Amino acid sequence: MINSDLPFNKLLLWDKTPPFHNPDDTANLPFLVEIRPAQPNGTAVIICPGGGYEMLVYEKEGIHPAMKFVEIGCTCFILFYRHRPYGHPIPLYDAIRSMRLVRSLCESYGFRSDCIGIMGFSAGGHVAALTSTHADDGEKRHKDPIERVGSHADFVILVYPVISGLDYAHARSIQNIVGSTPSPSSREEVSAHLHVTQTTPPTIITRGRIDPVVPVENALLYYDALQRNTVKSHLLVEPYTEHGYGFTDSAFAACRKFHASFFSEN
Repeated sequence: MINSDLPFNKLLLWDKTPPFHNPDDTANLPFLVEIRPAQPNGTAVIICPGGGYEMLVYEKEGIHPAMKFVEIGCTCFILFYRHRPYGHPIPLYDAIRSMRLVRSLCESYGFRSDCIGIMGFSAGGHVAALTSTHADDGEKRHKDPIERVGSHADFVILVYPVISGLDYAHARSIQNIVGSTPSPSSREEVSAHLHVTQTTPPTIITRGRIDPVVPVENALLYYDALQRNTVKSHLLVEPYTEHGYGFTDSAFAACRKFHASFFSEN
């Protein structure tokens, strides 16, 4: 189940049954949890918690980083995306929809439409990376006004991310979205580094020195792809030797420095 009893306002991504959703499954509807600052600084951040596509670590990798950003005036949205038994591309659809929905709220919430970023941890980093490389301007004639809104991120933050469905893949995450015997094309489709282009948004990646769960090569593959495509990017290596250590003060400081134009404090 992806629902929770968080004491914050929740926004369903769709008013009706989401695309590719089991209509009998009312416990796993995708939604956003909003956490709003007292004085908005004009920036919004969508946060995708990790959990190997089988759960969501929404406190350590959702609420905790959100509160850091809210303190400096950012409007934050924690994305409760669908996961197992829902495979690819459903989590990606949820994240793309969240980008459209959040952008549609910019005027009423007090942030700018060109200051919306996406952040992800572990498998949530995979969701964020795929979202940032599969953006579009919206379908202008769609009957749903949210679908007319662009889905591009203006900046990206990836924390010990899952990236590859090929070499160095995190087996459990990839199996949960493409099955136990995926085709080579399916593995390539979910390999975020293969989809980086020169239009990919500026991205900072943070990872530990050693990661026994998600190989550090995932972060390196994505960083190398960004560099090859001349995308503004930065790789921060922290001194941790475990996975899932959360969003550290040093990573927060590095993000604020790298994405300085988005994180001015009121």
